[in-house]
Amino acid sequence: MMRPRLILGVCIRMGFAAVALALPVCACVSPPQPEFVTTADLDLRAGEEDDSAVVARLPRGTAVTPAGTVGGECMCWKVYSPEGTGWVYIRYLQPRASF
Repeated sequence: MMRPRLILGVCIRMGFAAVALALPVCACVSPPQPEFVTTADLDLRAGEEDDSAVVARLPRGTAVTPAGTVGGECMCWKVYSPEGTGWVYIRYLQPRASF
């Protein structure tokens, strides 16, 4: 297990002194944090088309994280949710902090 170390250094540059504090960066990757919540009960679909199969039903207030893919004509996002990964319309999402 990696133990955190504190490295303290002083840099003098152009007549100003700056204290540099460096902490080791953990090699672990944590899962992305949910950034949005659903504003209504919402179908999580397998694809971005209206007739795509429903993967799950997300209740209002479900936290979701964008998966980095935006639909072409449908104004929808591919998202990660507690019920799985799928597509939702962005008009039914709002930032998590404002919910």
